[in-house]
Amino acid sequence: MQAAGRNAGPTLHSGRLSLLQSIMQIQKLLLLALLSLPMFHTAAATLPTLRFDSRQLADKTPFGAVTAGSEVTFSLSAQAGVSQASLVVEIRRLEGNQDLLEYREVARIPLQKSNAGKGRDRWVGSYRFPDKAIYGYYFEVEIAGKSYLFQNNADEVYWTREKGSMGLGQVTEKPTTSAAI
Repeated sequence: MQAAGRNAGPTLHSGRLSLLQSIMQIQKLLLLALLSLPMFHTAAATLPTLRFDSRQLADKTPFGAVTAGSEVTFSLSAQAGVSQASLVVEIRRLEGNQDLLEYREVARIPLQKSNAGKGRDRWVGSYRFPDKAIYGYYFEVEIAGKSYLFQNNADEVYWTREKGSMGLGQVTEKPTTSAAI
C-alpha cells in the first residue's frame, strides 16, 4: 500500500498500514466467526458448513507460490452432508492491461473423504502443477443432489478485475455456465 500524496511521510504511511492491517484482521475474525456457525443458510436451502483457508497449512500445503513440478495438497473441511467433492484447477490467461483475463480448466481432481471427528469430514486431494504459470482453483461439492462451488470470496483485489483476499472462500450455487465462475 502506498501513502496518499507526495508529502506523506513514513509515520503517516505506517499508521495507515497498521490501521488497514487491523481492519483486515477484524474482517478475517468476523468471517471466521461466521464460518464457525453450525450451518450456512441461504434462501434456497440449509447447507453444511464448508471451510477452506488457503493461508492455513491444514488446508493447503505448501503455502504460497510453488515452482513448476511441485505438488500441492488441498483439504476442504465440511460438515456431514457433502456427498462428493472435487478440486477444479484452472490456468490463467492475461493479455494487455487486463484486456483479456480468463481461466481455462486444466484438471478436475476427485477428493477423498475421511472422518475428521466432531461431525466433520476432510476432503483431500493433490495436484502437481506442471508448468510455470498462474493458476486458480476452486472446489465443487454436491449436497443433496445439487452442485455448489466453494471459491474466492467477493473482496476486490486492488488494481485488478479479480476477486478474493485473505485466504477465506465462500459458497455459491454452481452457475449454469463456467464463464460465470
